[in-house]
Amino acid sequence: MKKDNKVENMAEFKFVKRENELETITKSLSDYNLVTFKSMDKSGLSHFLKKIMQLLWNENSVCFYIDGKSDLSLSKQIIGQVTLFSQNDKCESNRITKLLRETSTGDIIVDVVTSCLYALDMIPFLQGIGSVANGLMTSIADTIDSDKNHIDDFKTEKAIDSFFKKIHKKLDKQIYLLIDDPCEMKSFDRAFLAKIISDHHLKVLFALNCSKPQENAKFISDMKLSECVSISMCFLRPDDELICALYECYGQKFDKSLIPFFDIHDRNIHIIMSKIYGTAINMEHIDDKTTYLLKVLFTINTPIPEKILFNILKRQNLRTMEESNQDIAKRCTSAVGLNIVHKITYNINTEESYYLDKYYGLENINNITYAEKSKIITDTIAVMDYHIESLSIDLLKFAIDNLEHDYSHSKKYILALIRKQVPNSCIEFNYLDKLNFFEDINELMYVCGIYYNNGIYDKPFRLLQIHKNFARKFSYKITNALVCERLHINKYVEQLEILVETTKCREKKCLLLAVLFVAYLNSDDSKKYLCIFDQLNKYYYKNYEDCENYLYLLRNISYYIDDVSVAVQNYEQCLYAFKLKDPVNYNRTVSNYLCYLMKHNFDNSAIAKLDAIAKETQEILEYNDEKYMYLNNNYGIYLMRYTCEDPSAYFSCIPYSTGTTETPYIYAQINLALYYEKVNPAMALYIMRDIQKLVEKTPVPRTKQFYNINLAMIEYSNGIFPQRLIEEIKNKPLRGNMLYAEQICTTYAFMNENNMRLTDEYRDILCLPGYLFYRYFDVKKLLFDL
Repeated sequence: MKKDNKVENMAEFKFVKRENELETITKSLSDYNLVTFKSMDKSGLSHFLKKIMQLLWNENSVCFYIDGKSDLSLSKQIIGQVTLFSQNDKCESNRITKLLRETSTGDIIVDVVTSCLYALDMIPFLQGIGSVANGLMTSIADTIDSDKNHIDDFKTEKAIDSFFKKIHKKLDKQIYLLIDDPCEMKSFDRAFLAKIISDHHLKVLFALNCSKPQENAKFISDMKLSECVSISMCFLRPDDELICALYECYGQKFDKSLIPFFDIHDRNIHIIMSKIYGTAINMEHIDDKTTYLLKVLFTINTPIPEKILFNILKRQNLRTMEESNQDIAKRCTSAVGLNIVHKITYNINTEESYYLDKYYGLENINNITYAEKSKIITDTIAVMDYHIESLSIDLLKFAIDNLEHDYSHSKKYILALIRKQVPNSCIEFNYLDKLNFFEDINELMYVCGIYYNNGIYDKPFRLLQIHKNFARKFSYKITNALVCERLHINKYVEQLEILVETTKCREKKCLLLAVLFVAYLNSDDSKKYLCIFDQLNKYYYKNYEDCENYLYLLRNISYYIDDVSVAVQNYEQCLYAFKLKDPVNYNRTVSNYLCYLMKHNFDNSAIAKLDAIAKETQEILEYNDEKYMYLNNNYGIYLMRYTCEDPSAYFSCIPYSTGTTETPYIYAQINLALYYEKVNPAMALYIMRDIQKLVEKTPVPRTKQFYNINLAMIEYSNGIFPQRLIEEIKNKPLRGNMLYAEQICTTYAFMNENNMRLTDEYRDILCLPGYLFYRYFDVKKLLFDL
């Protein structure tokens, strides 16, 4: 990506005064690893941090500027910066520089790198980028674990982890991070930051916004930054001396009479720079058409592609409608020359985009009237209507926010926005929730599918109820059955059985059978799931071995196979198929596999594999991805049963969310109670009582049975003989297993008669840890191409 201005050149990266602050910060970073200091907003902090970045990028160290407010993750910002720094590198050995000159996007590494490109204002020129850039390219290549179809599931954090190892050990460079407003960082970025600080001995500067004292304190507490050194200085907005120096730096004459004006605006650096730029430009010499260009860019307030901008400008009036693109291009080039408009070119999309300099205030282009602003918005949306699918996320949001009262129109932009966000798993549900009526069933299925894939079931259920006019459509019936199965309502088992019977496509029948198997497990008829294993039954799982979707069925049923060698072979088959192709399903299969191995810990072949799979689970969890939330619960059980480590944090991170199935939260809380039972039985009983109302409301019989089995043991541990619970366990045996129920009942009777306390031997018989399984797949496999 290229910015057509000269601020990238080190000689043009202007910096005045602030030498004392600069010396204080650099000395502190030299003496300590973790440093915090406070700053005011609108003070010029980001420019100051980029100056520090320039100073710390040398033969012995590398430095990255991280914007806590950015939509890009920490890892993607680092990849994007190395790419930006490499753009104008003349070193022929820089592999990223070569990559950026290529027009082909067929390479998977190209896709990763270009997905991280973003506009970073005022980039200082950095020398010696070549070896660092090559290290990044190698790290991406070494950690790629997905094919082209699943590239959006690749964890760039893994690449940065490997990249930092190379910088620290191979290149022997110290790594610095300068984090602007860190309390705005997302939770997964905070977790990753904590990991890399620990693993790579980073030096980190946290620039805390002094207007957010509570948020800053919470951030420091959450990050456990006990060794962090706080600098007493505060980075303030410009004083008179600095304002004067800025004017001199930009070749302008300073008038002291402006100070009261700047005071009115709280010495906002943007207002000051706007005045400096404005003084350098004689607005009387700017024609009406250029002024209108500035008004358009000011109103849109985000980079806008050339083809869209030009057509908006042509709509200014009757005279401009016949203007040529060449004339408009000259006008834009003139504005760029005045340094009030900037131009960006993305190498993978040669079309240029324009945006207004952030320092250029509204006062410089006269006040925009309500009528003018409304016309610009209307014209912009009218032009963008022809390019919806190619618009940036910010432009899509611009349209949505200005079409609040035009549902049919805004729906097109909302769907386009969601289509862009889905691949990166960064869906803004506040936009998706605006959709409530569809004339096209494919759009309805698409939206319901997004909710379903993200574990939200009440909202698609309501949408389906509203759109019963589509009820005869096969895709509607499938979606309704899937949602009802998750909510455990409306005879969901019967719905799925009918669909399995009537579906002609064997691939989809295989997937429906995988869901039906789970429905059987959760139903009142607890033995019905056994038909899947009956060779004479029409639902026999091996009848679908030739299907591409067989692995999803195989993963679901393998936990219930008693022959360890067969089950292990099944899991290994799934892992082999997903490895280096589909990281999400690979990691989720690892989680299910871990549960099976723990369940069969009496078998030597299972024990032999358990620790290796547990280690792999731990490595997955290091990157704190919400896609693998259940792994926390299952790994917590492993820690509880096989180590002396405290698993409570793993159980506690499973949230309760309305609109989703409540089972994961209930299971995780019960596991937490089982852990506390050994060390604090009263606390364990308190946890169980706390979730009792949720258990009573659940429509899933298995959850209630599971709760009763574990509550009985915890009550006994607290000196309460669980007579009522024992009767329920006996009358409603888990999955119809009467032998298991009788074993529990006789054990309690024996312990009670002999006045025995709980021991680990009896805990193994009486408690039942709650495993959480990944049983599903991308619902698109079922809903489309029907």
